[in-house]
Amino acid sequence: MMRGVRVPPSYVRRDASVVRADLVAVPDAAWWAEGTALEGARGRGAGVVVLDLPGGLRGVARTYRRGGALAALLRERFADPARPARELGTLLALRAANVAAVEPLAALARRDGWLWRLRLVTALVEGARPLPALIAARPDLRRIAVARAGALVGAAFAAGLVHPDLHPDNLIAAPRADGVEVWLVDLDRARIGPPVPPARRIAMLARMARYLERHRATLPVQPTRTDALRFLAALGMGGEWALGVALVMEIWPTKSRPLMAGMIGAAANVGFLVVALVSLGLNNVITGVGGFLDLVLPTAAVEALLANGAWRMLFLLGAVPAFMTLFIRLFVPESERWHEAVKKSAEGPKVRSLFQGSQARRTVVGAALGAVALLGTWGSVQWIPSWGDKLSGGLPGARGVLQMWSAVGAILFSLLAGVLADKLNRRVTYFLLCTTSLVACAILFRLPMSYGQGLFFWTFLVGGLSASFYGWLPLYLPE
Repeated sequence: MMRGVRVPPSYVRRDASVVRADLVAVPDAAWWAEGTALEGARGRGAGVVVLDLPGGLRGVARTYRRGGALAALLRERFADPARPARELGTLLALRAANVAAVEPLAALARRDGWLWRLRLVTALVEGARPLPALIAARPDLRRIAVARAGALVGAAFAAGLVHPDLHPDNLIAAPRADGVEVWLVDLDRARIGPPVPPARRIAMLARMARYLERHRATLPVQPTRTDALRFLAALGMGGEWALGVALVMEIWPTKSRPLMAGMIGAAANVGFLVVALVSLGLNNVITGVGGFLDLVLPTAAVEALLANGAWRMLFLLGAVPAFMTLFIRLFVPESERWHEAVKKSAEGPKVRSLFQGSQARRTVVGAALGAVALLGTWGSVQWIPSWGDKLSGGLPGARGVLQMWSAVGAILFSLLAGVLADKLNRRVTYFLLCTTSLVACAILFRLPMSYGQGLFFWTFLVGGLSASFYGWLPLYLPE
């Protein structure tokens, strides 16, 4: 009946169902109650309801429904009772890999003649709604919501998620103090395997694009090309930095690691600095650039590229490093440590090994240490140029100037952090970075500021101190 399905730790089997161990006393009537409709649910998920379970716990119950030609004939009846249990296992595997997914409470199956009715119950995330519905209700959160959704999907692909029908309603989002938090839901028929290869990722994203086009008229908010580009950018950034750290630290000799750690931390900020300088320079040479482009491109294309401060030119410049991946693929070898790890394991390295034995604690601590830097950088520092633009009254080039000061500080302090961590105790260095960053941010954001040298100095200092973690992390985490 449930062959081939393993009951995860902290869960127990009850007949054909799998229930979290502390909820085994909840009666079937409570699990299969009608509940109240969940706001914003769409499609086959329109039958999703909220359950009030004993002990004050609230859950979201999704009854499995058929689609396609069999929907009218069989509706909510299935031959395989283990289907919800497999989805429960997929959700738990993602959560174990530090990928945000809703918490499963029970995978339910009960007889209906010679077939089964199926239901999955997950913990209710207060304030969450499907990603399109959140963007429609809170347009001011659109940018960060799409970016975080892309990062989450990228992390799920890295953890090995293969989904046969991935679409925006597989993501729920809720406003939080630092912006938006996003979770994966509805992973029926999805599975976890090795990290998903590029071709398979593209196929799943293409299917999502077709879904958006097919359901454009019924979506609560219309996706834009900027949304798609922002999603794809976050998708790549979700795994690029971590993989780069692992590759460099495995190849370079130990004595060079402090310097290389600083260079890894500084590298991204070199890109920020180049974009800031080009942005400032474009304002002065835009006419000359237009004359050159007129020689090789149609007039309409040139006008589009140079309109509104030539921001499209900056986007194209930002895409140039993507071509570096071709060079890396062709000329950068895999590290010997990686080859040795593969030889030692017949199946090769697995994501789940990060959360087994003594490695589990290291993984959680490492993720927490990295989260401090991410929250500080992307939650506050990246908003300084926009804030400074308002302080300047919309002065041309104000954003570029502040981005330049922040990037210069980040480059310098990232290089110093790796060297400092090599000279001092690693923990002492991390404590100093946290303390000085907190003090500098408090001064910049809490004291009165006007556009000028004072703002430039504190932007330099805050940008540098908050980014210095990226010079410390590549040195400490591999250890």
